[in-house]
Amino acid sequence: MLTLLKNRTLQTIASANFFTTLGVSLFNIILLTYAKNFPNPHWFVAIVSVVTVVPYVFGGLTGRLADQTHRKTNWLIGTKVVQAGLYLVLAQVITQQTVVVFYVVVAINFISDLLGRYGGSILTIVIQDRIGPDDRQQVMGLNASVSTLVEPLGQTLGGLDYRPVA
Repeated sequence: MLTLLKNRTLQTIASANFFTTLGVSLFNIILLTYAKNFPNPHWFVAIVSVVTVVPYVFGGLTGRLADQTHRKTNWLIGTKVVQAGLYLVLAQVITQQTVVVFYVVVAINFISDLLGRYGGSILTIVIQDRIGPDDRQQVMGLNASVSTLVEPLGQTLGGLDYRPVA
């Protein structure tokens, strides 16, 4: 296991997974809080909840697309860069609280989540290609445990109230 932890590919995968999971879980909580502040918040929270789950429905499609993708490593990096860019756009737009902006934010988040599912499928293929069969199960387990451990951290940070105390 120590040899695995020294593997540069594994270090890169685990680091990227750490920050991706933290960012996604943090933003999902922020998005729910944003939706909660609208009049008739039940409707907006329901929309966010549904749109957050829908990319998982497309898991088979994104997996198939990942299988057919050439230059998987380039696409994996590209999806992470595009996701980061989308979150930067979201940070700029989410400061306004209008219904139109809400739907734009939800649409951008949906696209980002779809890219995340696609990138996750590519990541699985990259692990299968770059990690030996004897170590593959441990790497997949480590990768899954990073997500499992970091997700509650992101949700906690997203739920904190950052308003200054008067």
